[in-house]
Amino acid sequence: MPLVYRVENKNGLGPYRYVLGHQKAKSLQKMTEHHNLSSDHPAPYSDCRREMSKGDFCGFLSKPQLLQWFKGYLRALEKEGFFLAVYAPARLLARSKRGTGQVIFKKPNRQPRAKMKIAKADIPLKAKG
Repeated sequence: MPLVYRVENKNGLGPYRYVLGHQKAKSLQKMTEHHNLSSDHPAPYSDCRREMSKGDFCGFLSKPQLLQWFKGYLRALEKEGFFLAVYAPARLLARSKRGTGQVIFKKPNRQPRAKMKIAKADIPLKAKG
């Protein structure tokens, strides 16, 4: 089973869901607005041809794809408490049809296999079995 790389916070929220409930994160609001207008950042349905359901999460099949997706916003994400989480997913549900690497998956459990600072994505902060 492939590893999946995801940006999330300590509550398991990704930056797009986080922005919905946090008006103070102006830099992340700007990122969301930019991504919504960009054909390089398609929504999960457009990219993977699958609707998101409760318990579904988005991620990427490689760190370089994730870092490219969030390019220009990596420091803002870290400032707001986000990190790079690595999962060995319970199940891959859908893959990008456009080659972005974006995937929809089910987490095997609540805790990622590893956590890394976004700015130093090659240096593990915490690894699990």
